[in-house]
Amino acid sequence: MTVYYRGPEIVITDQVFAVVQPAPRTFAIDELEDVHVAPGHLRWFAPRSCQVRARYQGVEVLLFESSDMRTFGQVRRGLLRALEGRRERDEQYGTLGYR
Repeated sequence: MTVYYRGPEIVITDQVFAVVQPAPRTFAIDELEDVHVAPGHLRWFAPRSCQVRARYQGVEVLLFESSDMRTFGQVRRGLLRALEGRRERDEQYGTLGYR
């Protein structure tokens, strides 16, 4: 198993995007679709946040939100690498897993 990002709130591997805090949730990388970055909530007392959203099993989900741009960038990059790994695996083995 390849780990692309490990932090206090999120773990991203070649198989899962796991949210540890605030509420544990796990998303299979192979089932994430339409992954995109969206602006977060604008609060007058805090910096603007950014969100990573996706469609998971047909439902729009919020994967991650942060106003810390460094952490947000690391999570985003880790997820992109996991998705690229999925694409390369699909190209090499096909969607059924055979050569």
